[in-house]
Parts: sequence; C-alpha cells; structure tokens
Amino acid sequence: MSDQRGRQRRIDREWDAAERYDYRDGWDTDWDTDRAVGDVPGSAPYGAPVGFGTRAVARGKQPRRLRDRHFSTRLVVTLALLSIIMGFCCTQSTLSVVDAVAAGRDAQTQVTIIEGMLKGGNYFDTDHLTELQTHLVTLDGDLNRLQHDVPWGASYVPVGSSVAHLLNMASLMVRAGRYGVDAGLILLPHLKAIFSDIGSGSPTVPAPTTPTATPTATPTAAPGSANSTTAGVTMDEVTRAQQDIAAAGALVQQAIAERQQINDGLLNRVGLGKFVTLLAKVDTVTPKLPTYVNYAHTVMNALPNLLGMSAPEHFLLFDMDSDELRPSGGFMGNYALLTIQGGHLVGGIHLKDVITLDCPNGVCPTNPIPATYAWMNIDPQHFGMRDSNLSPDFPTSAQLVMQQYQRESGQKVDGVIMITPEIIKDILQVTGAISVPGFSQSVNAKNLQDVIHYYHILSGNTGGTTSAGTTERKVIDTLLGGALLQKFATLDATKQSTVMRQIVQGFSTKDVQVYLTDPQVQAVLVGLKVASSVAMPPGADGLMATDANVGATYYNSDIKETVADTITFDQNGNAIHDATITYQFQVVEHLYTPLLLHGNITWYNDVVRILTPADAKLLDSGVVKCPTSCYPVAAPEQGHQVWSIRIQNLQRGQTVVLHFKWMAPKALQTVNGTEEYSLQLYRQAGNHISYTITIRPPAKSQIAQPLPTPFKTPAKTTPGTAAVYSIPTLTKDTLLTISFNGS
Repeated sequence: MSDQRGRQRRIDREWDAAERYDYRDGWDTDWDTDRAVGDVPGSAPYGAPVGFGTRAVARGKQPRRLRDRHFSTRLVVTLALLSIIMGFCCTQSTLSVVDAVAAGRDAQTQVTIIEGMLKGGNYFDTDHLTELQTHLVTLDGDLNRLQHDVPWGASYVPVGSSVAHLLNMASLMVRAGRYGVDAGLILLPHLKAIFSDIGSGSPTVPAPTTPTATPTATPTAAPGSANSTTAGVTMDEVTRAQQDIAAAGALVQQAIAERQQINDGLLNRVGLGKFVTLLAKVDTVTPKLPTYVNYAHTVMNALPNLLGMSAPEHFLLFDMDSDELRPSGGFMGNYALLTIQGGHLVGGIHLKDVITLDCPNGVCPTNPIPATYAWMNIDPQHFGMRDSNLSPDFPTSAQLVMQQYQRESGQKVDGVIMITPEIIKDILQVTGAISVPGFSQSVNAKNLQDVIHYYHILSGNTGGTTSAGTTERKVIDTLLGGALLQKFATLDATKQSTVMRQIVQGFSTKDVQVYLTDPQVQAVLVGLKVASSVAMPPGADGLMATDANVGATYYNSDIKETVADTITFDQNGNAIHDATITYQFQVVEHLYTPLLLHGNITWYNDVVRILTPADAKLLDSGVVKCPTSCYPVAAPEQGHQVWSIRIQNLQRGQTVVLHFKWMAPKALQTVNGTEEYSLQLYRQAGNHISYTITIRPPAKSQIAQPLPTPFKTPAKTTPGTAAVYSIPTLTKDTLLTISFNGS
C-alpha cells in the first residue's frame, strides 16, 4: 500500500512539473489555474483543453484533470502533426478557391475580348494579330491556374473529371490558336510587302485618242522598275510557319479527344449549363476540324512551291468586265502575267489589253472555235484567249485559258486568277477616288465602269501598242490599276486589312476566282467551296442560270433578270421544275450612253443557259414573250444537262420571257427517317439575278414547321402547303434544304 502511494506521489510531481513553464521547449503548460481568463471566472486560457482551469466549479462536477488521463507519446505527436497539416491544407484550399475565382473571372474577360476580335475579322492586321496573341497568352495562363487550383482528388469524381477534361480541352484549343496566330505573324508581313511593292514603277503614259476636249494632256511617269525592294520570305520562316501549323493541328486533335470525355449532363446538374451551351457550339465545328487541319497542312506543304522558293511560279491575272458578261464573270479584256520568285512578286502587276496577245501587231491568226463552244459565234474563225472563259465552271474555263495562253505565248503558267469589278469597287471604297494621269474624270466606287467604258469608246478601235505595254484603247485600265495599287500601298494597316478582308470575302461571292495546277491545293479550294466549280452535289438537285453576252456591248448592267421556279414532286420522288426567266432591258443613262447611241450600238445579244443535273429530263421549253428574235441553241456543258436559248438584238425598253420545264429524278431523299429535298443554287460570277423558288410538298405530305431560314410561307397560304425562298440578287452559291412530314 505504501509503494502504491509512493508511485502516485511521483506521478503527481511529474505532471506538476510538466504543467509549469518549460524554458527549454518554450511551451506554457500552466493551464491548471484558478486565474480567470477573459470575463468568465474560472475559464480556461485561449487554446487550453476543455476542463482545464475549472477548480472553481462545484465539487463533484469537476472533470478529470489532464494528469489523470493517460496519452501515449505517439498519440500526442500524431495529433500535433494532424493539426499542423489540417491548418496548412485549409489555408491552401482557401487560397486556391480565391485564385480560381480570380482566374475564372479573368478568363471570362479574355474570352469576351477574343470573341470580339475574331468577329471583327481583322486577320490581316499584324497589330491586331499581336494583340490577339497577347490575349490568348493571358487566357492560357488563366486556364493553367484553373487546372492547378482544381483539387487533384476531384478528377476522380465524375463531375470533377468532366470539369478537368473541359479545362484541358479549352487549354489545348487556346494553345492551338497561339500557334496559328504565330504562323500568321510570320507570313503576313511578307504578303503585305508584296502588295506594297506592286506598281512601284509605271510605264510611260501616252495621251489618249480623243475626238473631244474632255481628256487632257498626259504627263510621263518617271521610269523605274517594279521589282520588290523588301526582303522576301525565307525558307526558315516558311519552315517555322509549317511547324506552327503542325503543332496547332496536333493540339486540335488532342482537344477533340478531350471533348469525348466530358459528360454534359453532369455539368448541367452542377450548374455549369453555360459551358454545355458553349460546347454545343463547338460541336458544330468539331467534325470539320480534322478536315480543316489537313487543308492547312496541305497548303503549308505547298507553300514553298507557291512562293517560288525553288523555281519561279507564273500566274495569269484577269481584270474582267462584267458589263460585257461571259460565263465565268465577264469579258477578259485585260491580263497580267504575275511571277513569284523567292517570296517576291517580280516585276509588279501591269495590265495589258488581251488583244496584244491574241492579235499581235493587229493581226488575228486563224483559229476556229472549238466545236463545244460553237454557240459563241462572234468571230468563229478567230478564237483567242479573250474568248476562252466560256464555262461557268471556273476550273474548266481556267484550263482552257491556260491552253490558249501557252498556244499564243509559248509559256506555261501555274494558275489563273480572275477578279470582277466588284473587287475594284471594294478597294475604291477604302482608298477613295483615284485620279488617273492624263484623264479628266476621276474614278470612284460608283462610276468605275462608266468612266472606263467612256474612255474605251472615246478611244475607238486604236489598237497600236503604246509605251505603256497596252493599246491606246485600254491604257486607262493599266494606269488605273497601277495608281490604285500604289494608293493601297500607302494605306495604314487597318485600311489595308479591310481591303484584304474584302478580297478574301470575294472568294465566296466569286468576285475572286482562283485555279491552281497543284492538284492538292486545288482540292483544298474545292473542299472549302471557293473553287467556283459547278459540280452538282450527290443527293441534291441543282440549278444555275447563266448568260453570255455574245454581242460585245456594255449593256449587262442594264439587264434586270429574274428567275421564278416552282418545284413540285411526283409519286416517284422526282422534282418537277416549272421555271420562267424574265429579261428586262432597262433604259439607263450612263456617262458613255450617248457615245453608244451615237454609234448605233443599241442591241443586246445573249445565250441563256440553264444548267441542271446530268440525269435531268427536259419536259417543255419555249419562248413566252420575245419582241425580237429568240431561238434554241445547243450549248452543252460537261456533266450537266443544259437548256439554252439565244436572244438576238434585244433593244432598250424591251422584255423577253422564257419558259423551261424539266424533271430532276430521285430528288427526294430520306435522312434519319425524314423526307428531305435539297436544291443547290449556283451564282454566275459578275451577274445579278433575282431568284424566287417556290416549293410545294409531295402528295399526302406537308412541309415541316417551323420553316428553316431563309424560307417563308407565302402570304395567304396555309403553313405546310408551300415555302418560298426569294432574294433580290443571288450573291453566292446557296444550298436550300427543306423537310416534309407525312399527312
């Protein structure tokens, strides 16, 4: 018993010592005190265990003292470590949440800015691209912060996993964008340098032939070379751009893989529905991304050849006259040979009258027109390059143009570029009016064709070659082209970007048409639907109205043309077209009209062609109204059925109405269990045709509602019984698709 009491006294002394201040460890363990803490008598000091310093409580309710509890050293150390870890983790979690909120807000700001910049479309402004790159870098950093702030364990939870994949997908897409912009920043300055060097030297300007006093004396431009004076793109820069595009493509593929791991339903359930909406928009583009990536690879691989890095590349450029309309957009009155070498445009751009090639020294060699184009009979024994754009399918026309150029010049070329006056007008909208040396009339976007035609007619048929390298008749075209390009070179970066953006938009409207002999790059143009080809798509109906001015007059801008086509379906799903085409030769007074009328040039001659699918069947055609001579002609087009009528000697103020009825077989298609009909409308470059397409459903069916854009239900018509597509001028190829429901 005495031993037991002794052991207890020793334990009490050890605990009493432990409760006193230990100067070696710096711990104050004197928690067992009667001293009041705060305002509550007998309360424990801050941080003391519950029950310490409570001797003042009633006897019998006093909890056991710490010395009466037995803790192992391991347990005490473990509890201490846990408290430190928990405190650290809580602090880090708080900081992560704060950082994630800040990163998320900044990321949203960056996305809004980037979206606005992309919608602005200033892709050809290097300052704009540099700013865009800055915002992409910032957004990339925000996304990296968000990925870091997501707890590692969250990625193993279904919702957390989707969020992690979402962030990773976004980061990959942003990084791909950074590489793409970097490639643009490498190449774009060289592209602008090419434009800046165009027309740096101009040929001597002769005075135009003039029967009146309107044009004044013409000064002589200083001699000089139009060769590029800036450094061209290097192979090292091309390689860097290629590597950027390759890296961007790889990142896009990874992003697509990440998209497959995101559960939209889980994101919706946790309040992240706005991201699901954004993903839905991305999903509309995602299926096409691998194709676009392949296109980018193809173009970048071909870039060294296109830029003439190993050997010069030669291209024909044509400035067409849509007032004298031809199937590919207009009469090819002027041409220029472009030479690209080492990334330079060598020799600038100097337009020449096409007659200087077709009829050297004023003599046109005998060359009968090909049988396929016998309908083009203005001068059937003197078929030249000027007449070779007779197919509305641009690749077909371009190939014939190249054949004729090689035949007449002995030189091969690597591609053909054609532009309509609309592109020149777009440039003039930005540059403002241009004063052409030696001509009193300044040229602007509104009077471009009027002024040019005025001086063409005024000069008559003087065909001698001048020191400007062209004929006296076309000298204004050459001088205007040089002056316009020089004006472009002096524009600030924003205005230059506006012009280049308009040129790019011209590809979709066929105001810019390009054909390249490189089959892979040409396939990219076809895939992007900017090749101006007329290949009727499988499973869809097709329609193209074209005109060929075979009277060599400037009256196409005065022709108001309307196509009205009503489409019904027979019991076999064939589409029955019942179409009328109306030509109104409007009385319009131009600057040059008095000169035309004075010369008794009053007629308009046209070969009207309706292109349809190759298996279409003509049911009926004829002339409803023709105050002059109108008659059928054979004007075939490979791969199509063509219905053609020639309009002869139409006079101002007169109207012609033509009628065509045909059947397009198996036009109705079943898509996902629903009957659909698609009609591909093709625009003729340089033409301004109004279309009204009325579609009526098959028997025992109705047109599905609501109607897809741009269809409308005709006035006073029951919905489902008819749909109409109407447009004052078809500006680009348009696919119309409509669905039907059974009754």
